[in-house]
Amino acid sequence: NLQQLAVLNLSFNPFADPTLRRFCYIPDEIGNLGNSLQQLDLQNIGQLVYIPDTLGKLTNLVHLLLPTEQIYPLPGQAIGNLTKVISLDLSQYYREGAASGTVPWQLRKMESLESLRLDSPTWRGTIPPEFGFLSQLQYFTVEGARVQGTIPTEFGLLTSLTKLVMDYSTLTSNIPTQIGLLNEELRYLSIRGEERESELSVSTKPRLHGTIPTELGRLTRLSVLDLADVTLEGEVPTELGNLPNLERLELVRNLVTGSIEEWACDESSALSSSLVYASVSDDRVFCSCCNFHCRSSLDAVTGDNYYWCRNNNNQAKGGGNL
Repeated sequence: NLQQLAVLNLSFNPFADPTLRRFCYIPDEIGNLGNSLQQLDLQNIGQLVYIPDTLGKLTNLVHLLLPTEQIYPLPGQAIGNLTKVISLDLSQYYREGAASGTVPWQLRKMESLESLRLDSPTWRGTIPPEFGFLSQLQYFTVEGARVQGTIPTEFGLLTSLTKLVMDYSTLTSNIPTQIGLLNEELRYLSIRGEERESELSVSTKPRLHGTIPTELGRLTRLSVLDLADVTLEGEVPTELGNLPNLERLELVRNLVTGSIEEWACDESSALSSSLVYASVSDDRVFCSCCNFHCRSSLDAVTGDNYYWCRNNNNQAKGGGNL
C-alpha cells in the first residue's frame, strides 16, 4: 500500500520462508510498488535468494542492487523489463540444479544500462549480439565467465563504452575490427587469457585467434590495452603507435612478432610521453625499452606480481603490482 515509496532498502535483512527453508524469499507483492519505487537494495539478505518474476513490474526502478549471494533462479524476462535501471551486477548468479546459466538476451531491453557485470564462471553460452544495442553502456565485463564463441561485431555500436573487459573467458574468435569504431570514449580494453606455465603451452589451449586489428589504432583515448596470454598471430600493427594516451600495453605470452621499438622507445614519438609500461614476448617482439622477462615474478610474501617496465626516460625499471 506504500504507493509513494521511492526508496526501499532491505539489505542485511534475511527473508526466510519456512516452505523453502534454505531460500531467502522476496514476496511477490514487491511488484505492487511499481508506480513509485526508484531504488531497491537487496544486498546481503541471505545465502540463496529467490527473486520473483513480479520484480519486472518495477518499471520506474533506476537503482537496483541485487543480492551479493547466489540467486535462484534469475528472472531474466522480468529483469529485462526494468528499462530505466542504469547498473546491473550479476557476478554472483547461480541456478539450482545446473552447473551454469546462459547469458540472458533479455538484458538487451534494459536500454538505460550504463554498467553490466557478468563476472562469474557459472555464466556460459555466448555473448548475445543484442547487447550491441545498449547504446548507453559505458562499462561491460565478463571476467572469468565461461562464455564461448565470438565477440559480437555489434559491439562496434557501443559508442559510449569506456571500459571493456573479457579476461579469462573461453572466447575463441578473433577481435572484430568494429572495436575500432569505439574511438570516442573507450579507455580500457582487456581480453586477457589465462597465464600458462610456459610459452610453449600458449598454442595448446583455444583462445582468441587471428591478428591484432589495425583498427585498434583509432582508439585515441585508450590508456590500457591488454591482450596477454592469447593466441594472436601476425605482426604487431604499427598503427598502435598512433595511440597518444596509451599508458599500458600487454602482449606478453603471445604469438605475435615484429617490433615496437620505433614508437615505444623513441622519445620523439607521440606515444613515448604517455607509455609507462609495455610487456611483450622478447623472443618474438623487439623492444629494447620493454620488459626483460616474458613472465612476471611472484612475491611469495605479498603475492604481488613484479614486472620489468619502462619509464618516460626510456629506462628499464622494476614495476609494482599491475
